[in-house]
Amino acid sequence: MLRFLCSAVLLFPLLVSSVGAQVPPEWRERYDAIVDRGVKSCKDNKVFENLRREAQEGDPLAAYWVYNSMSRKTCVRYSSNPFNRTSYLEQAAKAEYPDAVRLYGKNMLYGYGLKKNPNKGIGYLKKAYELGSPYGASELAYAYGKGNVVRRNPKLALEYLEKAIKAGIDRKQMTVIASAMPYDLSLKAWAVIDNTKPDPNWHAAVVAVKPAAQSAEAAVKPVALSSFSFKPLSAYDTGKSPGRSQKRQSRFTKWLEGR
Repeated sequence: MLRFLCSAVLLFPLLVSSVGAQVPPEWRERYDAIVDRGVKSCKDNKVFENLRREAQEGDPLAAYWVYNSMSRKTCVRYSSNPFNRTSYLEQAAKAEYPDAVRLYGKNMLYGYGLKKNPNKGIGYLKKAYELGSPYGASELAYAYGKGNVVRRNPKLALEYLEKAIKAGIDRKQMTVIASAMPYDLSLKAWAVIDNTKPDPNWHAAVVAVKPAAQSAEAAVKPVALSSFSFKPLSAYDTGKSPGRSQKRQSRFTKWLEGR
């Protein structure tokens, strides 16, 4: 019964990766070159400003770290307004850095700092998984299992949970996903958890599968980032007093703190 006790208090998905977890090989060298400064930028204003300058000069990983530092309450340059930091996330996502694509999709799915668009948000999460982010799959498992922003789909929830486990998400993530589901679906989720092992070759298998054969869910296709036109911040931040939906976003600030 302990597996289901937290389901009632999960108001927002806590599906968040440790920064740098599961960095795809094609990004590893660039990530390793910046990770130490990225971590320091949380507490060191000078390091933060240097990274922001590099982001403005076109470095997507610098933009990713700037976004991270602006998203955490414990960081010196934290911004409580999600619109202030979205442009940096957009920059990293447009460069197809997998975890940035995941965060961009998640923010769009729930309307956090972006205009809410569940269909496109789902598309970005699928794209993140295909690019090499295990947490793209875990976000999808959560969304399809909980059914609060997209229609609940038990089949897809379990499929993406299995994919996420094979891709290497940790036990805490699995618990959050299963606990967010209705009791009967949660039982099936725990069966998947207990019978699925990580697969070190998971991404090679994903890349090898033709997009048309990846899933029967033709209604929502992955977004082609190279052809997507990212809207500038001005398209979202109108300068008007925050409406009910923006006020509601403040309830979810803690969601970003665990990233």
